[in-house]
Amino acid sequence: MTKNINAKKILKKGLKTGIFEECVKLIISAYDEIRINDHFKGQKPLEEVRRNQLVQTMECLMPQYKFKHFITKESATSNPKTFNTLGRIDICVSYKVNYEQRMISFECKRFIKYSYGEKAIEKAYYEDGINRYEIEKYPVDKGIAGMISFFEEGDYTIFNQRLVKNINIHAKNGSFFVLTQYGHDYIYESKVSDVNGNDITLNHILLNFT
Repeated sequence: MTKNINAKKILKKGLKTGIFEECVKLIISAYDEIRINDHFKGQKPLEEVRRNQLVQTMECLMPQYKFKHFITKESATSNPKTFNTLGRIDICVSYKVNYEQRMISFECKRFIKYSYGEKAIEKAYYEDGINRYEIEKYPVDKGIAGMISFFEEGDYTIFNQRLVKNINIHAKNGSFFVLTQYGHDYIYESKVSDVNGNDITLNHILLNFT
């Protein structure tokens, strides 16, 4: 019996990891598509506008990539006891395993000129981003979630250096990696812990729209 339970856990973990990788590939493909003909180029659109554009492009590419999961924007999370709203996740991908509804979360952040100093990144990216996963304001399904950066204006090289520095400051020792399997130069992985000490694996996806 124990063997069967463990096998089931491994199966669900495998399904989850595969679906998360599918999500990242779809995000990168949507980004590449937007870059070909971006009518917002140079306009510095608001975060929600850029997020909506990304999600709509992802939805258009779903048949091509045989992506069958449901994508939503600004999905609310709530306290299971009080039912009060805790927050709203920018992008969610819903899927089912054995009739159980699961959800993958991606938090989006926008950066423009003069808004990516080290203190600004700490506030926007960590305090109002990563930390929301740590304090369980946002759900972390099967121990993995995503952060997406929209860089709209400024020096991307400097931004990348500062963001990597911030990710490393808050990452568990030895948990920072550059992910190369997606064919995109700026995807990183790190680990943090939630309030109960459980590991959270974060994929950091940097999208340059300059």
